[in-house]
This record gives sequence, C-alpha cells and structure tokens, in this order.
Amino acid sequence: MKRKEYIWAYLFVAAPILGFMLFALIPLSYSVYVSFTDYSGYTAPVFNGGDNYVKLVKDELFWKTLLNTVIFLFAKVLR
Repeated sequence: MKRKEYIWAYLFVAAPILGFMLFALIPLSYSVYVSFTDYSGYTAPVFNGGDNYVKLVKDELFWKTLLNTVIFLFAKVLR
C-alpha cells in the first residue's frame, strides 16, 4: 500500500515540475544561450561572447528606455 502512495505522490509532483521545465526553465535557458550568440533566426547561431552586452551598454536608446522604465515603476509605486 505504501508503494502505491509513493507512486501517486511522485505523479502529482511530476506534473508541476515538468510544466515548469517545459514552459519556464527551458525557454529561459535558451534565451540566455542565444544572448551570447549572433543569431538571426535563419542561420546557425555563432558564439560571440559578451559582444551583444557591450553593444547594449553603449547604446543610447537602451539607457533612455531603462530610465523611462524606472520612472514608470516609481510612478506606479508612488501612486
């Protein structure tokens, strides 16, 4: 009887874990991988290290967008 209970317990626990892996962990991991590559969607990804992040830090539009996001966040919190 105890073994049957363990099997049911594992089945009930497995569903949320598989759902988390399928819909959150795997896409997040792939996004991190792709962020370190030069990937257009049509060709194979080519690893370029942190060049994408260096370009991001040097981009003026990124900083403006980040500032707007922070202002919006504080406006929502203080409202």
